[in-house]
Amino acid sequence: SRYHVLLAIVAVIRQSASAYAFEALKPQLVSQLPSWLAAWELDEEEAQRLHLAIADAAQTAGDVELSLSHVIQALQSIPANEAASKESRDLAVRAMTTALKLPGVFDFTPLTASDAIQALRSSDGTLFELLEIFTSDTLDAYEEFVSATPLSSISGGGLADAGEALQTKMRLLTLASLAASTPSRSLAYSTIASALRVPDEDVEKWVIDTIRAGLVEGKLSQLRSEF
Repeated sequence: SRYHVLLAIVAVIRQSASAYAFEALKPQLVSQLPSWLAAWELDEEEAQRLHLAIADAAQTAGDVELSLSHVIQALQSIPANEAASKESRDLAVRAMTTALKLPGVFDFTPLTASDAIQALRSSDGTLFELLEIFTSDTLDAYEEFVSATPLSSISGGGLADAGEALQTKMRLLTLASLAASTPSRSLAYSTIASALRVPDEDVEKWVIDTIRAGLVEGKLSQLRSEF
């Protein structure tokens, strides 16, 4: 079947570790895979196998963003009665640690919607707590968490080398949260510096980075020291 042909092609590309070959296939995966899946009427196990094969090939080719997208789709194919299995747990941990470390991922809703991710409340409570901080809390909560729980101790140590990246992401999310919750349309540089725990002279850099991440919109006023 075409399903098995695609699985075989993806397997060959992964084994060859050819980024060029994967890039040649990628446009079809992005534009046509949804219609293929609908036409093939795959069961949950077949869909999961295909998404994981594509995820592994993408990761081997260095496309971590696309790999994560297919890991999440594989997670979503897991039935609720299998969400707490070892295989589901391992896949959920893989998805969560990748999403947390990737600089461009700020929306964790696709993860929290998964039964397998929710099952981590029981199997990997500290990792799930960290996800909740990134979903709805601020830098203060993050720094309190890591002071009590070394990243190297969480779920096999997959986040051990991600301290700087996680802190950076948390600062951007904190500024976005601060902007959303302010009763006025302006934020003083001093307020931002305090919330992000950075020097006043670094505030503009962090605001610009948060704008570039698509989390806030606005203008900087050096004259008034306001965003």
